[in-house]
Amino acid sequence: MFSFFHSKPSVFFLFYHILFCLSNRVWGQWAAGRIKEGWTYGEIKNTEEKTTPCLVPYDELPESEKEYDRNTAIETLKLIIKLGYKITRKDMGT
Repeated sequence: MFSFFHSKPSVFFLFYHILFCLSNRVWGQWAAGRIKEGWTYGEIKNTEEKTTPCLVPYDELPESEKEYDRNTAIETLKLIIKLGYKITRKDMGT
């Protein structure tokens, strides 16, 4: 019987680990771009003053913002697989 919970990292765990890392990176790139453009943290988004409540650590983002980043990450993973690539960890072989 197949189990997600065996001694080696499961496919389930690896997928969510990759998804979390990609989502975090997507947000990080977005935040870096905003900061470069002069945006700062503010409780309310204001395009004239360039303030946004989303310039916080990824873990502090509202779930709705994390969902946007997760969807971007999922679509990226789908494209990589559709193009015929495989994703493996160095310590797990092929």
